Amino acid sequence: MGEPSPPRGRTRPWRPVLITAVVAAAGLLASCGSTAKMIYLELMPMRGFAPQPGNAQVHFEPGAEGAAEAVVAGLDAAVRQIEASHGAALLQRPEVYVCATAACYTQHVFTPLSRAETRPFGRTVILQGRLLLDEQRLQSVLTHELSHVFWFERGIRCHPRWWTEGLAVESSGGGGAEMQPMPAALRAMRDGVLFSDLEESCLERDSARRAGMGWPMFYRQSGMFVGWLRARDAAAFGNTLAQLRGGARLTPAIESTFAETLPALWQNWRRAATEAAP
Repeated sequence: MGEPSPPRGRTRPWRPVLITAVVAAAGLLASCGSTAKMIYLELMPMRGFAPQPGNAQVHFEPGAEGAAEAVVAGLDAAVRQIEASHGAALLQRPEVYVCATAACYTQHVFTPLSRAETRPFGRTVILQGRLLLDEQRLQSVLTHELSHVFWFERGIRCHPRWWTEGLAVESSGGGGAEMQPMPAALRAMRDGVLFSDLEESCLERDSARRAGMGWPMFYRQSGMFVGWLRARDAAAFGNTLAQLRGGARLTPAIESTFAETLPALWQNWRRAATEAAP
């Protein structure tokens, strides 16, 4: 099983910069919590975990050995999947911490009702591992989180929620949206329940509530829209990603590469999706 991981050093010269970035990243999380808690979590040592034999970047709470083994077994494939879908390589692999209990997960994350969380610098991923393993979606959620790692480690933390989560869902084959399958999302859209706020700011925390839906449905529909954009014009989608990697804002990047306004693209997607709804 191994010895518990030693505390990770946090006395670093870039701490003021880290705190600034953490504050900016607060809008990326769905729950209403304090910025102080986020700063505390980013600076808090990760205690109570043992290193996974054969992969020093994976750590587990005793009791989550099976989930940690699954993370190690699937990590390379998840990395390749995200790198292929995002058009570039990860700059470095994150440290992955796998919890066995709700108490462990709650202690280390900003949003306790979630199943996984990526810290704002993209260096740390925390998984509610044993629960995800029982739900048979550990691999897809791990892959989803690596999409966040990809952007966060590049200092890009302020895309709108529909894009941030939609791209992560689409790139992971549905990770994070498993509780709302596509047929249910199509029926909801047919009945007029669909996200429509294409906000540019990352500070909007209530995107799902404002759309009259839960987060799994918001994730699913956002992923469907992102997938539709990729399928509509793969070259334009790739160019959008390239612009974003260079620091461009989302809406101008999409509109310049697709040569159409974002609201018009959304309307075309809505029309196509609702016509296909059973």
